[in-house]
Amino acid sequence: MFTPLILPQLGNLKLSDLRPGHLMKFYKYLEQDGIRQDGKPGKLSDRSIRYYHAVLSSMLEDAMKWQLITSNPAARVEAPKVRRKQTTSYDETQSAELLQALYSEPIKYRVLTTLALYTGLRRGELLGLEWKVIDMENAQIAVVKQSQYTPETGVVDRKTKTEGSQRLISIPTSIVTLLKEYKAAQNEERLKVGSLWQPSDKLFTTWNGKPMHPDTVSSWFNDFLTRYNEKTIQQGKASLPHIRFHDLRHTSASLLIAQGVPLKNVSSRLGHSSIAITADIYASALQSADKEAAQKLEDILNIKNEQA
Repeated sequence: MFTPLILPQLGNLKLSDLRPGHLMKFYKYLEQDGIRQDGKPGKLSDRSIRYYHAVLSSMLEDAMKWQLITSNPAARVEAPKVRRKQTTSYDETQSAELLQALYSEPIKYRVLTTLALYTGLRRGELLGLEWKVIDMENAQIAVVKQSQYTPETGVVDRKTKTEGSQRLISIPTSIVTLLKEYKAAQNEERLKVGSLWQPSDKLFTTWNGKPMHPDTVSSWFNDFLTRYNEKTIQQGKASLPHIRFHDLRHTSASLLIAQGVPLKNVSSRLGHSSIAITADIYASALQSADKEAAQKLEDILNIKNEQA
């Protein structure tokens, strides 16, 4: 996964010759447009560049343990900063409207979108789901893989981003019921396709069982919101904000925070490696929840004071 970018820039150097300056130059190289390996335009995200730093630092730390080098040059380089973007999400009313609107869509996309909202899973994690990791009896989903696309490999499954990303997520009974309905529908489609069906245990596939391209999900969601909003505007109603599919993950987290769910639980559901990451990303949601808590406390104390 990392070698196509690391080897051309650093592979000609001996470990003993590697200096902090080489790493700093490499991180600058990663900021160039057109550097992405998934065929998309633009540069790598700040978080991806920081991840390259973490990987290189870990590798060099191992080299020190094996006495191949005497010091870790990555330890003397400041980790690339991640510029935080403001998250976009739906509120409770908008989320309920979205779920209602999905009933007119194919069940595959209804399940995909509903799961994204209820679980906070990343797009790749959703596409990596297989029926064997869905525990209907205990209402849990085991997140162990994610689907990724690169021009070289096509759509492939890989382990989740970190060990912390591998997790068990509880789902409500309504989602279990929806999944059972979807599995029955998928089995019917499989019988219709017959011998053209590609053997697969995946929840979400193309018409013949092949893995879905991740961008197909985003394109469908964009088209769905466009169609829905055109209809609601014609009816004189307010439209839903045009968010990205990934923003359903932010919506899931923000709704949980607004309901007072402990940040540790929210972080665990999202698969973050630390609570600090969750707190950083959802600082605005946490601030709003804190203001609401302050108002509730004032209301409680005012009532007590009036009764005194």
